[in-house]
Amino acid sequence: MMMKTQAGSYVLQLLPLLFLAVALPWYGRSRSGVLFGVTVPLEFAVTSEAIGMLRRYRYSVFVVTLTIAAGVGAYLWLTPASSWPGWLLPAAELLEIVSTFLLWRRQANAVRIHAAKVPLERHTELMQVNTSLPIAVMACSLLPLAGTALWLRLHWNQIPQKFALHWNAMGAVDRWGTRSFEGVYGTLIAGAMTLLMLTLGAMFIARVSGPLRSQRRRALVPMAATSWLLAGVFCFLGLRPVLRLAPHVMTIAGAMYGLAIFALVLWQLKRSELAPFSKSEAPYDSTPDSKWHAGIIYFNAADAAVLVPKRFGWGWTLNFARPAAWMFVGATLLFLLAMRLL
Repeated sequence: MMMKTQAGSYVLQLLPLLFLAVALPWYGRSRSGVLFGVTVPLEFAVTSEAIGMLRRYRYSVFVVTLTIAAGVGAYLWLTPASSWPGWLLPAAELLEIVSTFLLWRRQANAVRIHAAKVPLERHTELMQVNTSLPIAVMACSLLPLAGTALWLRLHWNQIPQKFALHWNAMGAVDRWGTRSFEGVYGTLIAGAMTLLMLTLGAMFIARVSGPLRSQRRRALVPMAATSWLLAGVFCFLGLRPVLRLAPHVMTIAGAMYGLAIFALVLWQLKRSELAPFSKSEAPYDSTPDSKWHAGIIYFNAADAAVLVPKRFGWGWTLNFARPAAWMFVGATLLFLLAMRLL
């Protein structure tokens, strides 16, 4: 029975990807003139043909995900738990992502015959938004981590030789730490790297060229609040060697943290006017369809903008024809690699 429960829990981890894939066409659709990343006449998006395309896409994603989940579940059911390969779930998730992308691209190609020809216009923004103060506030969020590290150093002898770091769903400790440099300061170092990357990302968002720059800059204040929230979380986790909290306390703290992050995301969407169906959003953007690949990847060497509004969803995406975009991608990959090594 325990093995069957583990297999079911293993397969359930595929469901979030199913939800995201099915919701993808309507994810933050603030532009009614975009369908599967293609600009279409405003009246076409509500026709039976367009609705049928959405329905077929979702049905296909649902069938593919269930097929993958059934295959994984059958393998786990028939194989001893001790023989389960670690690569099985990542491989299943990758297969689901690739399948979703191919289904999305097929529908995008079907929509292209209905594409609308719209003028490509950009307007100069006269409103100036201060960016120095929010970025400085984000940089200062590193100070609580430094203070926590100093406090731990001054109370080093109060740290036990072995302490709990993580608990499973049953409340049992499944990962331990030791009184060493890595064991005590590892969380704080990871937190400092995260906050530093967040601050550099905010500088990138605020300074690079592209339309709707004032909207991007208005998003910096919620980002600054987020950085301080993260600083508090990392300080709390960094003090685990001396706090000795019960598992249920950690669970409650994690739930409160998740709600706070959700509230900050909503604030960021409202402040930057990126909320779904925002009246400030034009039905079409200022980029040509021919430079979008599946409505997701933008590559336009003739466009000086580094960041452009997404064709669906909230926020911006990179113009991969600009060197600055690849520098940002490279820095992000280096950060993820450093976090993995840490």
